Amino acid sequence: MFKKRLILLMIVFSAFPFENAHPKRKGSHMAKPEIIAHRGGKLNFPENTLCAFRHNVQQKVAALELDVQVTKDDVVVLYHPEDLSMWTESKGAIADKTAAEVTALDTSAKYQGPQTYKTQCNPEELRIPMLNEVLEKIPNMPIVVDFKSLPAETLIAAVVKSVPEKEWPRLRFYSTSAEHTKALHAQKPDAVIFEDREPSLKRLMIIDGTNDCKVEKKSATMDCLRTGARA
Repeated sequence: MFKKRLILLMIVFSAFPFENAHPKRKGSHMAKPEIIAHRGGKLNFPENTLCAFRHNVQQKVAALELDVQVTKDDVVVLYHPEDLSMWTESKGAIADKTAAEVTALDTSAKYQGPQTYKTQCNPEELRIPMLNEVLEKIPNMPIVVDFKSLPAETLIAAVVKSVPEKEWPRLRFYSTSAEHTKALHAQKPDAVIFEDREPSLKRLMIIDGTNDCKVEKKSATMDCLRTGARA
């Protein structure tokens, strides 16, 4: 049952949104789900690192997914957990640290996955990166940005300020919190935003229980799925 729901979630999350985001796929029909490297591909590399992104781009994934938080001095960095102690030798929240402090931290310090990454990554690629650094070093690749830190307005303002205008077409935005998506829509109305988690989960539960994927043609939700825009 869980596996079935996971597959359905992957289909909803990746079936349509990258049609116009990937230069080599523009105009193509996305008939099948595509592979998105979650947190850059955390199974074989420390998550949300430049090393993970680089290697999974080489594996020709359709897109990268990453998590963002904002530092005390309003710099957007990549990190998923609430506390730095999860993956680094430091502790505390990203919001209580400066960008200089955060980006000096090694995210492989507590990594329990395959240790082969040690021969594939250089030390600079394993520290916590800034969002604009990733956009610069991983060009053209479609990216799903997952908002993490609160308050939402602070993070969204920092993202809108730091992302160059030319980069917005390849970015898709998501959050489990409606606060983030509403704030982004208010500050950047043309940003492509996935719908919030709860409506998607309810629909997937119905599909799973009825084995019926029919959706009303005029449904704002279906329009959202087809365009990648927020309903």
